[in-house]
Amino acid sequence: MKRIIYLLILITFSIKSFSQEKLLDILPIENGNVVYTEVVKVENINKKELYNRAKKWVVLKYKSANDVIQLDDKEDGIIIGKGNFDIKYYSRKPTIEHTIQIENKDGRYKYTVSSFIYSDVQNDTFTIEKFPKSWFGKKKLYKALDEKVNSIIADLKKFMKTELKDDW
Repeated sequence: MKRIIYLLILITFSIKSFSQEKLLDILPIENGNVVYTEVVKVENINKKELYNRAKKWVVLKYKSANDVIQLDDKEDGIIIGKGNFDIKYYSRKPTIEHTIQIENKDGRYKYTVSSFIYSDVQNDTFTIEKFPKSWFGKKKLYKALDEKVNSIIADLKKFMKTELKDDW
């Protein structure tokens, strides 16, 4: 009987430790911050090719890659950028600043999208985790943000699978 209780306790803690926390059951939380991250395996593609694809994706995805890219380390296969996007929630159309990091290794890459900062024309600015308690619509904002970030991630994943062609 003690073994069964011990096993149930162990299973409960294991499940809890492997499940990712979410802010309002919407945004993924890591150490108190909203963070989207994943290691994606891509068979038979070396680090250099993955780096080239990631760099091209950043250049095509963001309006001004030169302003976005903060770190470009071809040797280590790392690109870090600071970009922004607009979302709509209720009558507001805030800009969400964020950081995106893409690390490349042979056969896999890791993306991390984090450091979300909300700003709007009323000069309201705050980190997304510090949504003002006096405002309504937190859940709607978080859903809009989640949809936009997941759209960006899906676009990155699709692009990283695509072979770069130089046959124009």
